[in-house]
Parts: sequence; C-alpha cells; structure tokens
Amino acid sequence: MLPGWRDDVLTAQNQSLGDFLRELGRYRPGLLRWEPALETLRVTGSFRLDNTDRVLSLLAASLPVDVQMRTRYWVTLVPRKNISTKNNA
Repeated sequence: MLPGWRDDVLTAQNQSLGDFLRELGRYRPGLLRWEPALETLRVTGSFRLDNTDRVLSLLAASLPVDVQMRTRYWVTLVPRKNISTKNNA
C-alpha cells in the first residue's frame, strides 16, 4: 500500500485484491467479505476513500468480480459467473 491514505486516497500497485480489501475495510462501516478465490487477483490504481461504495463499483467494473450488497453494511465480493450468450439450439 502506498502512502496516499493521508490524502484520503487508497493507492495500490499490483497489490493482491485480498490485501487491498483488508485495507479498504478499515475505511468503511460494516462487514466487507470476499470469497477466497479472489485473494490473488491484482489491483493497481488510486481510489478515493470518501466513497468506498464507488471503489467497490470500480473493482467490479475492472475485475471479474460481482459485488453483492445485502445492505450497505453487509457486502460480499464473489467471482463473476460467465454467462454464455451462445444459442444452444
């Protein structure tokens, strides 16, 4: 983790998703969980800490993960399921 947190920014450079989420969890209320299969995905970027829901949305847009929000305070990241659009007829 790079020292950007002082500026309300969480910066990662080729960091494991597990480590990134553990750090992100310190800045948001409630439970932030993820499936073990996601641990080793890699994250690079700078993320503003004033809207951690947005950070989760950005992760879902850039990695093969889905964010399941049961409530704002109970969030789980899971591997994205591949949906085939092939016609099986």
